[in-house]
Amino acid sequence: MIQQLSVFIENTPGRVNALFQGLSEQGINVHAFTIADTKDFGIARLICDTPKKACTKLRDAGFRVSLTDVAAIYVPDRPGGLGKLLKLTDQGAFDIQYAYCFSMPQNNEPYAIDVMRTDNIKGLEDLCVNAGFSIVPAKEIYKLD
Repeated sequence: MIQQLSVFIENTPGRVNALFQGLSEQGINVHAFTIADTKDFGIARLICDTPKKACTKLRDAGFRVSLTDVAAIYVPDRPGGLGKLLKLTDQGAFDIQYAYCFSMPQNNEPYAIDVMRTDNIKGLEDLCVNAGFSIVPAKEIYKLD
C-alpha cells in the first residue's frame, strides 16, 4: 500500500502549474499524475516521493489536499498484463473506484505500476500476491519524509 495525494483544484488558468511549481520548489518528485475534471474543478491525483511533506506544503499554499491509501501493483508491461490483473479483480468482486498506470522498471525489466483505489486494499493486495503479482513496496516510491 502506498499513499497518493488527492488535490481539489479549481479549473482556472495557471492553477495546475501552481501545484507543480510549488512541489518543484520543495524538491518533491512526482512519479505519476492524473486529473479528472469538470467545468469548474478537478481532482488531481499524484504519486510522489514524499507524500506527507507534499501534503503539508500544498495545504500551506492554499490547496485542498488529502492523502489516500491505494494499492500499487507491478504488472508486466506487455500485451495482456493489465487484462490478467483486471480479470483477477473481477473474480475477487472488488469495487475498483478508480485506477491509473505508470511505468517504472523493476530489476531492469519493463513493468507498469497499476494504482487502484478500493475499499479493501489489503484484500486486493493479498489476492494479487496469491496470483503471482508483486506489490510495489513504499520504499521503491518514497524518499524518507
